[in-house]
Amino acid sequence: MAALATPQDRLEAVRAALAREAEPLVALTHLLHLCRDQHAELWERIGDPDCRHRVTAALEPLTAMLAARAEAATVDAALGRALADALVAVEGVPAVVVARALAELLDGHFADTFTDSFRRRSPYQPSVGDPIPLDAPDLRGVMQMPPTAPPWRLANRLDETRHVRLAGGWAVQFRVVFDYSLYDGLAGLVTAETVVATCHPNRTMAEFELPKDADGRTFPVRPADPARQHQLIDRLIGRACAAGAGIVVLPELAVTASMARRLREWTQRPDGPRLLIAGSHHHEDPPDGEPARPAAPQYRHGLGQGHEQPLTHDKHSPADRPVVEDIQPQGWPEQRVYVLADGWHLVIAICRDLLTPRPSTPWPRSGRTWCWCPR
Repeated sequence: MAALATPQDRLEAVRAALAREAEPLVALTHLLHLCRDQHAELWERIGDPDCRHRVTAALEPLTAMLAARAEAATVDAALGRALADALVAVEGVPAVVVARALAELLDGHFADTFTDSFRRRSPYQPSVGDPIPLDAPDLRGVMQMPPTAPPWRLANRLDETRHVRLAGGWAVQFRVVFDYSLYDGLAGLVTAETVVATCHPNRTMAEFELPKDADGRTFPVRPADPARQHQLIDRLIGRACAAGAGIVVLPELAVTASMARRLREWTQRPDGPRLLIAGSHHHEDPPDGEPARPAAPQYRHGLGQGHEQPLTHDKHSPADRPVVEDIQPQGWPEQRVYVLADGWHLVIAICRDLLTPRPSTPWPRSGRTWCWCPR
């Protein structure tokens, strides 16, 4: 099948976009699209030292223009025209190789503006080909062990830069949302001193109610003695916090909905955890048949005030052992990514959702996890 657009058509479209685009993130995205569309040619030439030398020399005037705009947060008209004019073949070097070099220049010069660009769009749901943030916490601040594979030994994608990548096919399979509402509130959550505790209130399946239907499917799974379970969990969270835990995680199906609500009190206490993942529970749809989908988190910010609503997440892939879990989640599977100020991302994933390559067929029951945040 013939291509819908020729390489020259795509090149001219990107040049026209660069000449008029003032937002650095959007300009960078246009360049990365070209790198993605012509990746075969780019891979063939990018490793040639001669090729890289010619491109570097050709872009010296543009590099000087960027250096003279050290404090700039946008692409002015003159810089936009210069970017468009620079995107041409150079002494036998394809324009896509120049596009890659221009993308690296924009990424290096304007990286500090990308966070604001994404935050303005929060909650931000990318489609295929849209930019997504590549944040990188400094792991040397939390551990001394060197990485097993140094970055220079890894195969790098050429449709991404140090700070930005294009969203792939997963943006169709899952509704992925980048949420910046906790950006400042959970800053400093992970440091070299952070202690993460997992609390395990149960030892055997006998401590759960496991009702089964005629087909052997189980729903809802819940603690057999909720009052005792709550006492155990309270004791375990207290011991974890006394040992210095700032993040406390409870297991799947360890709570009921009312228990999860009451556990919020721990994040309101001065001796409580900074972040509490309050287990999960099975829940049914409302009687009127409307799907019980997790709402976008709403927060009230203020000195001494807690987040009034938890972060919630629904499970979409039922377990088949040790019981056949009869959850039937409805709708497009959503995964919310909470972006934090120091490069970390907070993501809630439940059991098989993290292990399965694809979501299950959607139906109207699900398992829900709760996450309580700090004061």
